[in-house]
Amino acid sequence: MTIVLSVGLLIFAGFLGSKAIRLIKLPSVTGYLLIGILLGPSGINVITSYNVTDISKIVTPVILGFIAYMIGGNLPLSTLRGLKKSILTITIFEGGSAWLFVLLL
Repeated sequence: MTIVLSVGLLIFAGFLGSKAIRLIKLPSVTGYLLIGILLGPSGINVITSYNVTDISKIVTPVILGFIAYMIGGNLPLSTLRGLKKSILTITIFEGGSAWLFVLLL
């Protein structure tokens, strides 16, 4: 199965799966995940692991960029201002821990 056909099948089946899963009051993403598992190498292997690898090289960066854009668009700046001290503490701790871990190794 070609990559384009695989992506088209996943989009169409994912759309149908999300509509079906909404009937039982679950989030649409649950339908997407179930369809992906069902059609993927772990399920009935309609989408082979070779196709998954090729699709992920193209789709993953685009989807991650889209998700980051959507999160940034829905996050008000006033929320970040209120978390300034927590963000600074976590950043320093994470950076310092990584530095210490590398230094000790």
